[in-house]
Amino acid sequence: MTTKFKKLYDKYKVMLTVATMLGACIYGYVFINKIGNPDKYFFGEYVIGGGWELSLGRFFLPITQKMRYGMNMPIFLSMVAVFVFALSGMVLCEILEIERSVTAFAIILMTVAAPKVMSTIICYSCSDVYSIAFFAIMLMFYFMRKSCDDRRNQLIKTLGCAFIIALSLGIYQSGINEMAALTLLILIVYCINNDKTWIKKFANIIMMDILAVILYYIMMKSVLKIFNIPLGNYKGIENFSIIKIFYNLPHSVVNCYEHGLNFFFGHNVYSNSFGIIKWNVCITIITILSLILLMRLMKETWRKVVVIVAILLLPVAATSMELIVNTPVEILQSDGLMLILPLFIKIVEFTIIRLEGNSQRIFRICWGASTAILFIISFKNTLITNADAFAMQYQNKQAIEVGRRIIKDYEAGNYPKEYKLDILGVPTLGNYKVPEYLLKNANYLMKVGAMWSDKSSVETWNRLISEELGIVIEADGRDRAGEIGHSQQFIDAPCYPEEGSIFIYGDTVVVKVSPIT
Repeated sequence: MTTKFKKLYDKYKVMLTVATMLGACIYGYVFINKIGNPDKYFFGEYVIGGGWELSLGRFFLPITQKMRYGMNMPIFLSMVAVFVFALSGMVLCEILEIERSVTAFAIILMTVAAPKVMSTIICYSCSDVYSIAFFAIMLMFYFMRKSCDDRRNQLIKTLGCAFIIALSLGIYQSGINEMAALTLLILIVYCINNDKTWIKKFANIIMMDILAVILYYIMMKSVLKIFNIPLGNYKGIENFSIIKIFYNLPHSVVNCYEHGLNFFFGHNVYSNSFGIIKWNVCITIITILSLILLMRLMKETWRKVVVIVAILLLPVAATSMELIVNTPVEILQSDGLMLILPLFIKIVEFTIIRLEGNSQRIFRICWGASTAILFIISFKNTLITNADAFAMQYQNKQAIEVGRRIIKDYEAGNYPKEYKLDILGVPTLGNYKVPEYLLKNANYLMKVGAMWSDKSSVETWNRLISEELGIVIEADGRDRAGEIGHSQQFIDAPCYPEEGSIFIYGDTVVVKVSPIT
């Protein structure tokens, strides 16, 4: 085992180093400026998950956060995430059995520059463990892929891998998308490699998948029962049932195809700005042409059918979480979708290498073009990442300035000291807008503002003013703030800074920045 890891290290050490350094450049503006989603202020500098995380089925997340005492360290945790995603790209190359170093580096870089990485880093209270969960699932599939050649202790190996995957799902369940996609990727690799014992090997992979899901479900239900916590009311998970999954299956499958394809060729799931769609189209066309040639190389018809069916099922597998909760996939849940383009380049590379004996330069040109396209797509994703960062940074600065003005007006109002101060709403949903040029290339979730738009905004404002302005204010809790935010007095009030946007509600000074959801 040590020798195998030594060989992997020697093979990929330069690629990993370069990819990690490039990742630091890609995301440097993000973590140096502590750019994060609204959870940045909602959780603050110290956070260890509790009942909310458990109710979402993320029972292992609080344990991992306790290992670093709940401390959020944006630069360190972001670099850990970048390096771990680079490692994941390396393992993916081994799973796909990539043969050329240039192709391998393109896949590793594409993994580091993937949209999911940006969405992970801006959740810096858990960015490290999210990336480790992604890597752990990838590593277990690699281990199972290799261990299938050795039948000794196969059940123990399968159970061990399933247990690690179950813990990874206990950090973030979007790993199900990664599991399903990797399962099909391995099936495709088995078939195009003409593996004679692929049925037994693939059966072990399926067994691992089933055991992992069962173990996760048992552990999740056990934790919920121990702490007497119901499933949370979040994205339909509270209505989870096997019967509903089957009842909604036709509609869910259609949604999986729609959202899976939209991720590459639309703007609803991922912004796909800066002309990235045409490059996705190019790599898809080259892959289809390579697949046609590959079908001519493969002799057994049933293998051809399996490969084609598996490829057609990839959009469903890569968004399989939608089959369970029937809600659209988001960028943070694109674990499976980010594996599709690496598979495409695998198909192109495999086909071209087998045809090079024909001495036709066109084959080598196609391989070179497809590899170059991966680098171009990685660059385009880098542009989108920074477009997101610019939009989020503007909204963060905007919220800080609005908070400064609110505190100034509050102190000038000479309100009773025993009164609490509740600030509710989001500047961008009120009288403060973001320039269109900052928004046009950014993703939807990067446009929501510096805080969530519901009653939790009261806590976010409280922490923002404390951390950014150094002023501690006493505010109501979320439930009381929600009562105020849905009162007729709040609804009728104008948005800050208009006259009447600061008013008294009982023993609370209320500032309406915008309506709340």
